[in-house]
Amino acid sequence: MKIYPRRSTLLRLGGLFCVVSVLCLSVWMLFQTTQAKASVSQKEKPVCVSGFASDHDLAHQFDYDTKAPMQMKEVRVTRQGSVSIHDITYVSQGEVVSAYLVMPAGKGPFAGVLFLHWLDSSATANRSEFLEEAVTLAQKGTVSLLPQGKYPWIEAPKDSTHDCAATIRQTIVFRRGLDLLRSQPLVDQQRIALVGHDYGAMYASIIAGIDPHLKAVVLMALTYRFSNWNVPYFLDTLSPRERLAYLEKTASLDPLNFVGHIAPTPLLFQCARQDAYISLADVNNLVEVTNQPYTLHLYTADHSLTDGTSQKDRLAWLSTQLGLQ
Repeated sequence: MKIYPRRSTLLRLGGLFCVVSVLCLSVWMLFQTTQAKASVSQKEKPVCVSGFASDHDLAHQFDYDTKAPMQMKEVRVTRQGSVSIHDITYVSQGEVVSAYLVMPAGKGPFAGVLFLHWLDSSATANRSEFLEEAVTLAQKGTVSLLPQGKYPWIEAPKDSTHDCAATIRQTIVFRRGLDLLRSQPLVDQQRIALVGHDYGAMYASIIAGIDPHLKAVVLMALTYRFSNWNVPYFLDTLSPRERLAYLEKTASLDPLNFVGHIAPTPLLFQCARQDAYISLADVNNLVEVTNQPYTLHLYTADHSLTDGTSQKDRLAWLSTQLGLQ
């Protein structure tokens, strides 16, 4: 068939228009997909609210999907007498968390304790710190969970943006641990306590301040702001102005905001007179914003609180609060 020049030109222009249209549509769709992914990523990335935010907004920084599968897996089981120590993992927002689940013999119902460990250079600065106490409590009818912390134990503080996200993520890891403990069929959900030491106590103060269902809380050797430790021990090269900016940007995470909301749950503070990391003024700053009922014990000990007396007091106090024999 013969094609006249004008028709041929029109056909070529029409074909070119179609090609350009397809290319434009492809670019637009790629842009929209990229924007959508960026939007989702931005929504999923935890961000600190203002330090002057309402109590409601402070608490909701730590929201998470409570219905997400726990995906608990057992790695191995060891025994100490009648007590079984389960080396397990569970999942929090895609992160695999190692933990010890310490179980007594018997049919229950049992009390429960979530133990959050300290940060130090010693061999006990991990999930094993409270293992001996968990075994002792198991012999009295208690199930304990001892999860391994990541931030700042393994992942160090870097800057305010990173540290806000990491602190929120770590808090959720421990809240998921509390969910796991509550999900155990032999655990009495009305008798669950929370114990934390050092950074573990700072996370415990947040959790206890936003979770009204705990039976008892023990906070050991903690300071009232994350910046009190993050800056001098990890970010000591910051200028005075940068230090102030860091404090302001991370203020919404500080225990100072949450310890006042632990009441009416009974609370035990355990602090050391010879603590190189916490002054008595720091202790007073926490106590001043804490509501009754609470008990404060000061020990002739250092930051580790390995004097023996503090452990004895802690176990006795938990036994009373949880109704253990």
